[in-house]
Amino acid sequence: MTVWVIVYYISLAIPFVLAFMAEESTREKVMVVALSLGLGAWYALVMMWILPKASGRWQVAWVIIFLVGAVVMWFPLARTHWAYFITASSFYGLMWGTLPFGMAVA
Repeated sequence: MTVWVIVYYISLAIPFVLAFMAEESTREKVMVVALSLGLGAWYALVMMWILPKASGRWQVAWVIIFLVGAVVMWFPLARTHWAYFITASSFYGLMWGTLPFGMAVA
């Protein structure tokens, strides 16, 4: 699990730096900072704190809740800067590593 945590945060940090250094408006930079921090905190809350305590169907439910919330926060970031597609690639690893095969395929 530690490797996936590192991969996730690196895949969030790289686009954050690139987007923050880009010549964007102050409003877009504020959004990038807020949503990037929110996405990092969301991961820590659900995947590192709640999920290990959950069992059975609740684990699957929390992974789905995480993915839905992450995509909702990620979409405006991806519209702001192309580099956030790197973060989306980490969602696939999380999906395949935490969901049952049939649900991951769906």
